[in-house]
Amino acid sequence: MNFKTTLYIGFGVVIIAMGIIASIIINTYQNQTQQMNELVNDRYIKIEHANTIRYEMSSIDLDNVSERNEIDQQSIQLSEKAFQRANQKLVELEKLIEIQQAKDIFAKLANNYDSFRSSYDELISNQASESNLNLLERVKEDKANLLITIEDLIDFQEKVMQDTLKQTEEAYSNVLKNIIISGAIGLVFALTIAFIVVNNITKRLRKFKSVLVTLADDHYGYTRVDIHSNDEIGQIANAYNELVSTLEKQEQIEQQYRIKIEDQNWLKTSIAELSVLIQGVSDLNLAGERFIQKLSQTIGASYGVLYLLHKDEESPYLEKLSSYAYTTPKSNQLALNRISFGEGLVGQCAKSKEMILLENISDDYIQISSEI
Repeated sequence: MNFKTTLYIGFGVVIIAMGIIASIIINTYQNQTQQMNELVNDRYIKIEHANTIRYEMSSIDLDNVSERNEIDQQSIQLSEKAFQRANQKLVELEKLIEIQQAKDIFAKLANNYDSFRSSYDELISNQASESNLNLLERVKEDKANLLITIEDLIDFQEKVMQDTLKQTEEAYSNVLKNIIISGAIGLVFALTIAFIVVNNITKRLRKFKSVLVTLADDHYGYTRVDIHSNDEIGQIANAYNELVSTLEKQEQIEQQYRIKIEDQNWLKTSIAELSVLIQGVSDLNLAGERFIQKLSQTIGASYGVLYLLHKDEESPYLEKLSSYAYTTPKSNQLALNRISFGEGLVGQCAKSKEMILLENISDDYIQISSEI
C-alpha cells in the first residue's frame, strides 16, 4: 500500500467517525438550545407584557390635578392612549398564561385594572365637582393596588423563569455528559487510527529531520535532501530541492536589489545635503569650498579639486575653483589651476564627458602634505 492510499484510508476513517459524532453532538445541542430558547422566550414575553402594563399605568399622572380636581385635556388624551396600550397587552398576556397560580394573579390584575379605569373615568366626568377629593384618593389607591398586582405577576413569572432555567441547566448537564462520553469514545478511536497512520509515514519522513533542522539555522545555509525514489516521498524531496534552489536565487536577487536601493538612497540623500549646503550662497568661491569639502567627506575622499567650466568657443578650459587637501607645486601652479580640454586626465574627462577610473596606481601618484 503506497503512501497516498494509506493517508486516504486512515484519515478517511477518522473524518467519517468524527463526522458522525459531530452530527450527533450538534443535533442534540440544537434540540436542547431550541427548547431552552422557547421556554425562556415564553417567560420573557410574559414579563415584557407585564412591564409594559406597569409602565403605561405609571405614566398616568394624577399629581397634576389641580385643587379643583381639573385635569387638562392633553393629560386626558395621554392617559387614554396609555389605557389602550395596557389593555392590548392584557389581552395578549391572558392568552399566554397557562399556570393556574399565574391565572389567579392575572384575574386579580384584571379586576384592579377595571377598578382603576372605572374610577379614573368617573374622576374625569366629575372633575369640576368640589366634592371630588375622596374620588381622587380612591383613584390613586386603585392605581397603587394595580401596580402592586403587576409587581406580583412579574415576580411570579421571574421565579418561574428561574426554575425553568434551572431545569434546563440540569437537562443540559445530562446532555453534556453524553456528549463528553461520545466524544471520548470517538477521540480514542480517531487517535488510534491517527497513530497507525502517523507511525507508518514517520519512518519514511525521518530523513527530512536533519535537513529541516539545518534549514532553521542560517549558519548552515540551504541543504538538499538526499533521497532518490519514485514514490511520494521522493517527489516531495525533489520538490524541496527545487524550492531550495529557487530560494537561493531569490535571496541573491533580493540582496543585489537591497544594495542597489541602499546606494540610490545614499545618493539621493547626499545630493539633497549638497543642495541645502550651497543654497542661498551668492559667493561662488564660498559655494565651491563648501561643496568640495562636503563632497569629499561624503564619499570618503582624501583629496579633491573642483573646476569651473569656461565655455570659450575657440578653446574652452577648466579653472580650479576650490579644493580639498590639495597642494599645488610652485613650479606648475599655473598649469594646474587652468586645464584646457583634452589636457591630462582631467581635461580628457571634460572633453569626452566620461569618467576615467585608474587602478593599480603608484603610492606616490598624489602627495598630500600635512603640518603640525
